[in-house]
Amino acid sequence: MQTVYVAGLYSKNPDGTQANPGQVQANIAKAKVVARKVWQLGHAALSPHANTEFLDGDPLVDWNKLIRGDLRLMGKCDVLVVLPGWQGGRGTWIEVTLAQILGKKVFECSTQADLEAFYDWLKVN
Repeated sequence: MQTVYVAGLYSKNPDGTQANPGQVQANIAKAKVVARKVWQLGHAALSPHANTEFLDGDPLVDWNKLIRGDLRLMGKCDVLVVLPGWQGGRGTWIEVTLAQILGKKVFECSTQADLEAFYDWLKVN
């Protein structure tokens, strides 16, 4: 069983601009779809989108706490899957960089076809 960390945009748009609440919800939903598929394929998924959903609006929980916590969790995972458009997100850049430093397998999925290839890899690993 692989433990998969699902990374992608949360509070940003692909162009790096601030996402509105509806766009944040859409980003969360996209990550949840991938996490569900990972579980359906018999692996464990960790989605920080679901774990910290809307905590960014809490004045007692700042972004630095959230990203540090996410990175600790990501360090426990075997694989990082990165959703399309991730380059616009500062946190995702940090997650990808750390995963590469730690020698984790990173699947950068720019298209649905890339996601399907990732799912195919999970079926045999």
